[in-house]
Amino acid sequence: MERKAVSVTALILLLLVGVLTLAFKTELVSAIIPEYPAIYVDPPVVEGVMPGNNVTVSIKTDYSGYDIWAWQFTLSYNPSILHGVEVGNGDLITTEKDPAAMFAPGTFNNTLGTLSLTWAVVDFFLMMLPSTTYGPGTLAYVTFTVVGYGTSNITLGRETKLIGYDPIEPQSYSIIDAETMLDHIGHGYFSNILLGDADFNGLVEMPDFYIWREWASRPGPPPSGPPEDPDFNDDGIVDMYDFYIWREHFGESI
Repeated sequence: MERKAVSVTALILLLLVGVLTLAFKTELVSAIIPEYPAIYVDPPVVEGVMPGNNVTVSIKTDYSGYDIWAWQFTLSYNPSILHGVEVGNGDLITTEKDPAAMFAPGTFNNTLGTLSLTWAVVDFFLMMLPSTTYGPGTLAYVTFTVVGYGTSNITLGRETKLIGYDPIEPQSYSIIDAETMLDHIGHGYFSNILLGDADFNGLVEMPDFYIWREWASRPGPPPSGPPEDPDFNDDGIVDMYDFYIWREHFGESI
């Protein structure tokens, strides 16, 4: 009878962990995939690029309407991990589509980790019948140089917008506005450390679990870098969510 009770208890715990893990993964996916229509970073997750190499992400929209007149965005990143080097125009608004189109790349501040306002407009001078373009498409390409080990959010700023134009009114209006439509903005994430590798040795193994277990029982913030870091989701605490990450990546190596 005692053995059966232990088995039932273990089964209940496993089921509970499975439910919590599924909920955690669902939360992660919902945070990466925004609602339609959206402006988003593509790919949403970049992993494994070592210092000294470049990585390029696209800023895109999945909006398919024919009333697009302009777009704009700012973004931020971790300057100890990434340095911005170049912003290139995408295919959504170009002079090939409309000779009156204009593109203005922003400026990187690699001390603060920011890219200032970057924008493009189909018809900057608003002639009698200003033209518009259509999506989906790429707003811009942003290239970084990797300068360190760790993680960095690539966060689109509140100034991010997709702007339409109504020639009948005539007036411009926001199709997507990050200030009021947060669920329609998809940010990016960069990491060149192995999730679950608490001791930075390139392997996810039992010693990483022991480090997690030690810090999970301690009050206060955990360490956030070499020689050990058991806070795998960088939320400032060591808890079961970090354990789920370790378990999911157990056995992986760089």
